Amino acid sequence: MRTLCKNLILLILGIFIMPLSSVNAKIPAEQVAIGGITYKASIDYIISIYGQPSRVKNGTYYWGKDESLKVTTWDPAKGETNYATSITCTAANGLETPVGGAVGMPVDNVLLRYGRNASSAPDYIDYDNEVYGYKSDNGCLIYRARNGKIVKIEIFKDLT
Repeated sequence: MRTLCKNLILLILGIFIMPLSSVNAKIPAEQVAIGGITYKASIDYIISIYGQPSRVKNGTYYWGKDESLKVTTWDPAKGETNYATSITCTAANGLETPVGGAVGMPVDNVLLRYGRNASSAPDYIDYDNEVYGYKSDNGCLIYRARNGKIVKIEIFKDLT
């Protein structure tokens, strides 16, 4: 009986401790990109790939009729460097992450590659979506999913 209790306690501890061991793991930095755009990519580089944005407002650049690709920069009006500080994709517009993650695809495809939360990302609450965050040396990669499908992909600086 004592051995059974001891094994049960070890099992319960294992269930809680094992997921924590992967919290500090990182994904490779080259996997934190959307359509070839990485955190700190220059706006000139992004324009050379995607052409002129459909709209620019307060240091935020939008591409596509539905403005489904959004790149935010430091405030150029303040003389700060003009590079991407966040990248967001909100529609199935052909843009993918290096592992093939795209808006509209099943989130299970991403989970097969990275796991539920292969590494820690900034904690915040999103009541409408499931959030899967992955950290690297090149920022955070966030997949938001609803009903098992990816609805948004974001990249931004690690805020933790």
